[in-house]
Amino acid sequence: MRVASCYLSATFGAIANAFDESVAIVFPYEVRSAPAYSKVLIRVDGKPYPDRVSGVVHIGASGTPVEGALTYYSVDVIGLATGVNHEIQFYLVAASGRLLDVVQLQFQTMRSGGCVPDANGNPCSSNGLCQDGYCICYDGFIGTDCSIVDSTQGSATNGEASYTSPGASFVPTGAHKTYKTMEAANKKSKASTAHTMGLAATNAELTRITTELTAKGIATKTKIEAELDSVAATVAANKAARAVTVAALHRKLDANAAAIQQDVLSSERSKTAALEAHIETQRTLFEHQTAVNKGFDSKKAAMAANMAAKLAMVTQDMAEARFRINNLVLNNGPAVKPSELTKNECTTDQFNNVVCVDTALTTAEQDAFVTESVGTSATAADDWERGR
Repeated sequence: MRVASCYLSATFGAIANAFDESVAIVFPYEVRSAPAYSKVLIRVDGKPYPDRVSGVVHIGASGTPVEGALTYYSVDVIGLATGVNHEIQFYLVAASGRLLDVVQLQFQTMRSGGCVPDANGNPCSSNGLCQDGYCICYDGFIGTDCSIVDSTQGSATNGEASYTSPGASFVPTGAHKTYKTMEAANKKSKASTAHTMGLAATNAELTRITTELTAKGIATKTKIEAELDSVAATVAANKAARAVTVAALHRKLDANAAAIQQDVLSSERSKTAALEAHIETQRTLFEHQTAVNKGFDSKKAAMAANMAAKLAMVTQDMAEARFRINNLVLNNGPAVKPSELTKNECTTDQFNNVVCVDTALTTAEQDAFVTESVGTSATAADDWERGR
């Protein structure tokens, strides 16, 4: 069978003769023109053989040639059930998982020792049953393969014990021991095959992974170096452009600093002029306040003098009024009720205005007129002194 220019060849079809279960069955196969890292998957009765790991044969990085010794492979199969049809398949798969080719083969295995089938295909010479690889003979038959007729069946006609000889090579329980030994050897051989194939598969996979990692490492290193060169070039270009920008910024900063210094000096001059104007305003205000205070003081003095003069005049008028009242009482003038007498009282407000009103005498003052004790008070005495 040929698929995608690859050849996977082995005996195709069915094998007529059954294989002895006591020996490993060697299945050779050939893989030609297989691509790199392709795989051969081995299946026996639809299951990976010997197991999932060791049932994969890795071709390798160089693939296989068109012909020659490097195209030949083989696998040992052992420990299968006897008397039934078996099928072994070989799948050639690319590294991507695509199926390239497949071959398959049908075969059988048969019992060994006394359980070997006869011409009719029956074990134990058709004279017994095969149990765990050894024969259990029917009555009247003995031997490893139940092929010897036991005519005496353990007794003679005279009643004495008599046995037919099974042959010089017969060993009691020998067939059972031989089968168990063969069974253990088959298991050991299958385990050894699995370990050998698994180790080969693991080493091949490790080699593939190592090769891929090495190639990826080289590619990664190359890519990193290219990226570093690109980054270095970009950084250098950015640095040059940034240097130009920084120089322009420095020039702009210098110009701004000079302008700010000029503005500061102008501001200082403006502050000085404003301060001088403020001082001049304060001086003018102080001068005006001084002039106002002087005018106020002169007016206050004039008002005080005017009020003193008016107060003197009021005092004089009051003294004269008291004198006349007293004089009228002393000279026995016309009779006037004390309650009808009035007195003139004058007050001066804050603006030195004098206001005089006539008010009635108090009860004490009226009583003084009745008891003729007018002028006994301190005020009346003072008035009499000024009147006289």
